[in-house]
Amino acid sequence: MNYLKRIALALALTIHCAFVYAQEWTYLGRIDTAYVVNGVQLVASVPPALLVATPWTFMFPGSGGVFRHQGSDTTWQRVGLADRRIMDLEQPVNLPGRLFAPTEIGVYESTDYGTSWNPFPTVSDPVFLPSEFNISPLDSTLWILGSYDDIGEGKLWVTTNSGSSWRLAYYARSHWPVFSRHRAATLYFDGAGYLYRASLTDSSLEAIQTCWELPFLTGIVGHPTEPWIYCAWEDTLLRYDEMTSGRLFHTITPDIMPANSMVGDPQGGLWIGAAHGIYHVSDDMETWEQIESPLPGSAVRVVYANDTLLVGAFYRAHYPDVTDLYLRVRPLSAAPRKPVRSATSAVVFPNPCNGRINLVLPSPGHVEIFDLLGRRVCAGPLVSSGVFTWPLTNISSGYYVYRITGISIPRPPIVTGTFRVLN
Repeated sequence: MNYLKRIALALALTIHCAFVYAQEWTYLGRIDTAYVVNGVQLVASVPPALLVATPWTFMFPGSGGVFRHQGSDTTWQRVGLADRRIMDLEQPVNLPGRLFAPTEIGVYESTDYGTSWNPFPTVSDPVFLPSEFNISPLDSTLWILGSYDDIGEGKLWVTTNSGSSWRLAYYARSHWPVFSRHRAATLYFDGAGYLYRASLTDSSLEAIQTCWELPFLTGIVGHPTEPWIYCAWEDTLLRYDEMTSGRLFHTITPDIMPANSMVGDPQGGLWIGAAHGIYHVSDDMETWEQIESPLPGSAVRVVYANDTLLVGAFYRAHYPDVTDLYLRVRPLSAAPRKPVRSATSAVVFPNPCNGRINLVLPSPGHVEIFDLLGRRVCAGPLVSSGVFTWPLTNISSGYYVYRITGISIPRPPIVTGTFRVLN
C-alpha cells in the first residue's frame, strides 16, 4: 500500500509540475505555411508587436513573408514580402525604427514597424544572392552584406556610408556574421570550415579556429559586455577572448546534444536550444539550467531573447521534411541576474543604461569615458573593488567606450569596453 501511495504521490506531483510549467509559456499560435524561422524581432509599435520572418518553400504554395503577432490572441498576419526567400530580419540598435530583410532578390527596408516594405539599394549582382545583413553596433554607417551563388561560393560586401556605396571586401561565404563590440570595424563569421576574424578597414582575414573536425555550426554570438565571442556546434561550445586570443572549449553532454540554436542573453550567458529543451548557460559554460519544452516530442530552437522575454520555436514532424511550427514566449524573471566576472576583467551593467551605470571591478581603478570619436567626455573617481554605482547625468544618449586603469590583474593594467546610454 505504501508503495502504491508513493506512486500516486509521484504522479500527482508530475501533473502539478506540468501544469505550473505550462503556465510559464504563452502559446502564440501556429504559422501554417512556415517550416523554419529565419528572424524574429520585437518592435516598439503601439501596442508592441512580434515580427517573424519565414522563407518561401515549394512545399507550401504562397508561403514565406513577414508575419506579425499583436495582442493576446493566436492570430498571425502576413504584413509583407510574401513568396520571398527571407534569410534574416535585422533591427539595428543604433538605427531605431528601421528594419532590414535580405531576400533572394535584394534587401528590403521597413520604417513603420514592418507594415510596409520597400527595396533598399545595395549591390547589383544577378548571380550572387543576398544572404546575410548586419550593421555595426559601434558605427551605424558600417554595414555588411553577404551573398552566395548556386554552387555555394560567396562574397562579402562592405559599406562605410550607410549603403550609399559598396565595395567587395572578401570572396567568402559568410555564415553567422557578428560585429565585435570591443574592436572597431571587426567582424567574425564562419566560412569554408573556419571561424574568421575580418578587419573591414583593410580587408585582412585571420582564421581563428578550424571547424573541419567539428560538426555543424549552429551559431556565433558576442557577449554583451565582455570581449568574448561564442561559437556553438552540435556537441561543442567555444569561448574566444578577443583581447588575449584565449580559447575555452566545453563539450556538450550526450543527454543535451545536439545543440541546434544559440542566442545571447543581454544580461550575460547564453540561451541554447537542443533536442530536449532550452538551456541557460553561464558565461564560463559550466552551469546549465534547463527549461523543458512545453511540447514533448518536439525539437526546440531559441529564436529571440531580450532582457525580459524568451521566444522559442517548437517543431513537431508529421513526415520527413515537413514540420509544423509553433511559437511560444516565456517571460523571464524581473530580478536582475548577478553579473558574472572573471578575475581579469571588469563588468558594466546594465547595458544599455539609463542615468547611471554599475561597475564591477576586481580591484581599485580610475574610470574614464570616451565617445566614439575618441574624445574624453567624463573622468570618474578612483573606484574601489566590488560594485560601484556611477551617475551619468551629463552624458547624452549614444554609444561610449569606458577605460579603467590601475587595476592589479595579470595583464596590462587597462580594461576597456563599450556601453550604450539611453538618457
